[in-house]
Amino acid sequence: MKKNIFLLLVFLFFLDFYGTHRYLGILLGLFILIWYPLEFLKINRPEIYFIIFGISYVIFSSYNIQLSFPTIYSFTLMPLIIFKIGKLGGGLMRTEKNIVLLLFISLVALSFLFLYSVLINYINEGVNSTRIAEVKFRSRSAEVIELNATLVGLHIVPLMSFMPLYFFQSSGELTKYFFVGTFLTFSALMVTTLLATRTPIIILGVLLLINFYYGLKKVKYSYKAIILVLFSAIIYSVSVLDFANFELTSFLYERMTSDDLTAAGSRTDMWLLGLENIFIYPLGGEKLNINYFHNLWLDVRYEAGVVPMIFLILLSLIFTYSCWRVVMSGLYTNQFKFFIGSVYLTLFLMMFMEPVIQGSFVFFLYYIFFGGVLTALKDFKYYKGDF
Repeated sequence: MKKNIFLLLVFLFFLDFYGTHRYLGILLGLFILIWYPLEFLKINRPEIYFIIFGISYVIFSSYNIQLSFPTIYSFTLMPLIIFKIGKLGGGLMRTEKNIVLLLFISLVALSFLFLYSVLINYINEGVNSTRIAEVKFRSRSAEVIELNATLVGLHIVPLMSFMPLYFFQSSGELTKYFFVGTFLTFSALMVTTLLATRTPIIILGVLLLINFYYGLKKVKYSYKAIILVLFSAIIYSVSVLDFANFELTSFLYERMTSDDLTAAGSRTDMWLLGLENIFIYPLGGEKLNINYFHNLWLDVRYEAGVVPMIFLILLSLIFTYSCWRVVMSGLYTNQFKFFIGSVYLTLFLMMFMEPVIQGSFVFFLYYIFFGGVLTALKDFKYYKGDF
């Protein structure tokens, strides 16, 4: 019973139906506080870093912009609460099957409204060359909100972490999640193609290369799956990435061959500018012609200075180390380890390449939530309580 309530609250939190994540975060915190008060109140190094990050972010960013109470609450309490929820949930779920179920439910919730909205828009109106998506059920003040393709992609791209696992011979209880996840991966690829977003193609390529490289000696591949996916990739390339006379084809091809990746104003130029400004504007708040640097840590410095940036870097290092420990551990199956590694790599690349803090706070919280799950798995710590 407790397990089902917990999973339902996690699903509703990341679904963020009509912007309710702030209230559901409190409910999740109370849920675990009531049943596991000692574990929830225990403070270790990551928790201390989150407290310092939240307080310093609010203090320093308040010098640059006026903060509302919901924003103050979001940065001071929400990251800490969601980390504890991920950590305790990862420990209490106990089995690989249950942990995959937890991540599967949360990833589907994170992307569902965006997948639905973009597909409905495409069915009703065709290709939208403005790269603006009308997303439904996300705001209490408006029936539909308009978001650019980059922000929509933040929520959809993590579904692609299921794709590499489709190549491996599936067995046991995890199989059904990976087959459904593969369907979701193709759905995510199709939706981001409709928005002419390049990042998903880059991330999917990185995932496939790394998983193949490290999986050669550890996992048996399903050659039927490889042939199927390669055939699908050829069809996709011919129909979408090639020079056919379809509106969608020409639109995406235009984006893929544009000079934006290397010209002035590209992500690399933004990153270099952000690195230079660390020393020139250590407290952030500089006036620029851009709203963000397309990088989580540089954007935090831009908004609130180097202090919260440093503690967020420390937390990211902890999460990366935790992921490495899980992937190298002998306590988990190879299929599970490749899945965990794929999810983290996808999230990390999105953090590295996209405007997360300004674009989607819920996505930022998902990274923290997954970091909590990794911390539980890394410590091989299954709590005395159980769902």
